[in-house]
Amino acid sequence: MTGTPEEKYESKKGRLWGRDDTFEKDGLVQTGEVTEPEAEAIQELCDAFDPEKLERQEHIEKKKDFEVDKQNDKSYSTLWGWMYRLSRISRDLKNADFTADTLLEVTPKELNDLMERGYYNGEVPNCSGMTKSTVRTYQFALRIFYRYHSDLEIDPQSIGLFSEQNDSAVDPDDMLTQDEIEAMKNAAEHPRDFMIFMLALYTGMRDTALRTLRVKDVKHLNDEHENGKYRFNPNVDHGLKGADDRNGWRPLLLAEGAVRQWLNSYHPGRHRDDFEDCYVVTAKPNYGYVDPTDSVSNSTIRRTLRKIAEKAEVDKPINPHAMRHNFVTICKRDYDLDNDTIKWLIGHTKDSRVMETTYSHLSDKDFSDNAEEAFDLKEEEERSTLTPKRCTCGTKVEPGAKACSNCGMIFAPDAQAAQREAKESVKEGYKHTDPDDDETMEELEAIDEALDDPEVMSKLVENDDVMDKIAGKVAEKMADE
Repeated sequence: MTGTPEEKYESKKGRLWGRDDTFEKDGLVQTGEVTEPEAEAIQELCDAFDPEKLERQEHIEKKKDFEVDKQNDKSYSTLWGWMYRLSRISRDLKNADFTADTLLEVTPKELNDLMERGYYNGEVPNCSGMTKSTVRTYQFALRIFYRYHSDLEIDPQSIGLFSEQNDSAVDPDDMLTQDEIEAMKNAAEHPRDFMIFMLALYTGMRDTALRTLRVKDVKHLNDEHENGKYRFNPNVDHGLKGADDRNGWRPLLLAEGAVRQWLNSYHPGRHRDDFEDCYVVTAKPNYGYVDPTDSVSNSTIRRTLRKIAEKAEVDKPINPHAMRHNFVTICKRDYDLDNDTIKWLIGHTKDSRVMETTYSHLSDKDFSDNAEEAFDLKEEEERSTLTPKRCTCGTKVEPGAKACSNCGMIFAPDAQAAQREAKESVKEGYKHTDPDDDETMEELEAIDEALDDPEVMSKLVENDDVMDKIAGKVAEKMADE
């Protein structure tokens, strides 16, 4: 199974050169779609940045003109991307009307023509047209290739780059409405599929992060005093695009109930001694034996989400990346979380510009809402997209509620911060209180006990004054960090 980025990379190498475990000539070199010198040049580039390869002198010489920070080893996702894109370019050059048909003989003009006409306009076989942001990934791969192979005498800067301005920005019309979210929840027929949808929507995890999540990477699912949390699998340092650099325990929010139900009642490894090491997402156990220590394929999450959307008759982009866009939009639009908190939730570094590029539609005022308010057309209070109509415990939830008044389930990211800060304040109080000060200790114990009461916690997170003070404390802590 080619689940991890390293396995995908090895599979792509087999696709380029041909596999040793078959007598068929199925490699691109074997079929003549890529010449052997081209394949050797592509392979050498990847080997030079492969963390498992010993760096040869020729690698060092060819990388010396790179900036110091760009000479570092790359993740297997990056190496897979280079090999895949460069191999495809090599094949498509041979299918296009160019005087040269290999990466070693082509001119910058021909390469730019392939990017523009072939990929963006979809004029090469088996290409219906790519977005500019997708074509940029091919242009970047070409620049790296010719920068490393400077002996080919093609200036990397002569390879054009499509502008990224607004091309990758999220279309607000593609975001799911509350009714569409409810329809998709109801359309998920299997507990595993329901959990996949909830995790994708309410954590914004990337496909690789979701597929490699283990049971030990979630906690507090059965703790009545704590809300469920997850972390990225710390052993998977490839394909998470830097998310592991900002690892920590993040809130599961509304995905908690679905994860708990799946792990406690349906997960195929729940009775195993090594349950903690099993993956959270497995193949469906109703199709024969399932090995829960195997990660699902890289198409499982996408296929599952698509089937749910089709059954719910939702005609919008539905895939892990689209769910991530929905999560960020909800956090910003409905809860006005600051950009750094959102970037932490989705695993971006503090200096990431994702909020200014991909989510630029959230930076401006919503003039439509302002107009509706001016004409008294806007409802007095709308239900946040993260706030369900009914909690997983069965209690009806009022619009705008950030926590369930019955079980204490936290819906909003800012409510999570409130609960955490309140409990930390009590812990600090214990730490700095004289054990012999019976009166103060009794007060702290009373507060601590009250915070475990769902109704009290619900009222706490609904109190704007308290929330403002807590938000200030959280901001101070983040600034100190």
